[in-house]
Amino acid sequence: MPQRPSFPTLHGELATIPDLSGGASSGVVTIDMDMVVLFNNGSGGLTATKLNNGTQGAIGGGTWTTPEGVPATTNIEDHDVEMPFSFRQGGNNYNGSTAVGMTFDFATEPVAADVFHYGLVGSVQDLQIMYVAQFNTVLDGGSPVSYNNDTFVIAAAEFTVPQYQHTFNNLKHIVAHSDGDLGAEIDYTSGWVLVSCYHDEANQHGRVLVQELEQSGPNWVLGDILGSSTSVHTDPGDDIIYVRLQSYLRPASGTGNIKIKIVGMRNSVLTWPPYNPGTIPAPASVSVTQLAPNSATLTWTNVCDTFRIERKTGSGAYSTLQASYENNGTDSYTDSTVTEPNTYTYRVTTLLGIYESSSVESNPITIDNTFTPAAGNVLWLKADSLVLANNDPVTTWSDSSGLGNHVTQSSAGAKPTYKTNILNGLPVVRGDGGDHLAHTGVVTSSVQHTMMIVLKLSGTNTTVPFYNGDSSGNGYGFFQDGSGARAVLFGGAVSKQDGLPSATDFEVWTTSWDGSTSTFWVNGTEISLGDPTTSPGGAPSGDTLVMGLAGSNQWNGDIAEILIWDNDIADADRQEAENYLGFKYGITITH
Repeated sequence: MPQRPSFPTLHGELATIPDLSGGASSGVVTIDMDMVVLFNNGSGGLTATKLNNGTQGAIGGGTWTTPEGVPATTNIEDHDVEMPFSFRQGGNNYNGSTAVGMTFDFATEPVAADVFHYGLVGSVQDLQIMYVAQFNTVLDGGSPVSYNNDTFVIAAAEFTVPQYQHTFNNLKHIVAHSDGDLGAEIDYTSGWVLVSCYHDEANQHGRVLVQELEQSGPNWVLGDILGSSTSVHTDPGDDIIYVRLQSYLRPASGTGNIKIKIVGMRNSVLTWPPYNPGTIPAPASVSVTQLAPNSATLTWTNVCDTFRIERKTGSGAYSTLQASYENNGTDSYTDSTVTEPNTYTYRVTTLLGIYESSSVESNPITIDNTFTPAAGNVLWLKADSLVLANNDPVTTWSDSSGLGNHVTQSSAGAKPTYKTNILNGLPVVRGDGGDHLAHTGVVTSSVQHTMMIVLKLSGTNTTVPFYNGDSSGNGYGFFQDGSGARAVLFGGAVSKQDGLPSATDFEVWTTSWDGSTSTFWVNGTEISLGDPTTSPGGAPSGDTLVMGLAGSNQWNGDIAEILIWDNDIADADRQEAENYLGFKYGITITH
């Protein structure tokens, strides 16, 4: 249902005036502007009537032109819609009812674009623009997967561009900045919207707010807030010298147009947002989970992108963690200041400039750093579970999965070495290129699998840190080829290679086969593999081998921990295991 917000007077900024469509008073917003632009179609073609107060010379003294060298093919039409607000200038209210609108047709190149350009006679550093628009552009998918349709540009060396963006099959509004920073995506609407944009040089932000305009009986009213978006720029002090309204796609593929009815600009009053938008949407589905030791991840959903985040411990009072957290649409926050075994509850509030929503509380969470592998764990080798002294040979590496899949070596010359205080104060098992351990029989005969290992390579010899199965038949494992590249080994023959690993640091390698595709992650980040759909073949058979194949490809390097599952575990379970290993061994994990 359309919202009917109350619009109190705020320092002369907002006021309630009678409904412009002739009905009863319905809380119509009146917004002070330094200049209002009404588009008209006179005998000389398209013109823009500027209604400026005479005090803002840089804003009020410029000229609207079509700057591309060829007259723009802008269509003129009366959009025939009463607005639920007025722009006020010089004591007069303007809602566009006496002026026509303008339509910007789809264009693929700047020279063909419908562009209405306003060059300032001076320059300003901060500027707010509001306009009423209807977006009818249809942007094609394909490669590249994103198309941007600029709706207007506030131009300086550091520009701010609210854009219409197509990513796969979703149409969104975003705010972009010349630094390459993109704000949150705002849900697309096919109806009329009020777009407010702020080139906020003082705070180094580009801001945009999009709100629906809806008809309720004889009146038009402000509808739902579709979203707010913030981008960040890092080079303050650049002056704005022009503004453009346009429909120009980069790269271009699509059809349609953008309609604009009325435009207001100001830089004398710079509140954000420039009007009271009514009820601010509160965060929904606020939830907190523990995905890593001493870490709590808070998630929620909302159409805006700035929030206040608070936390309380037990039954204590709330304290502020983030007074103004700009999440750029990710709707998540990770708190790494929690400790075991405390219980925490969080509270999230949507912020939209000087307005805010009601606060929403999360579920309580008790921090427990005990790690339990996901179901299907068939092998868990931990160097810190061994009771040995530094430089002792490793005869048996016991399995911590509870299944008794221990790996052993009876030959004195082939036993790896136990080394203490190597990684984050913890031990490792070290192979010198002639050592290996084995378990008689495979630990799992499942073709689907997930494998995870913490290791550091020494040298670029062809070597196998782990393998489950017959090295010349069915099976799978990790592999380093002769060039030192990371790889997945299938059936003792198929190497799915990635790039070179770190020569100095330990890494967490993870790979899985879901029945059709192999995926490989390093320190939590997915990396590409050659031939990811090549099958590992039939059910693994033979032995399980650690630190090299029997008699060949022995491991030269350190291993701290190995986990194997007999299934393609869920992403959340994989990430939890990687976070556990990262926290334990001091390795940065990025998801």
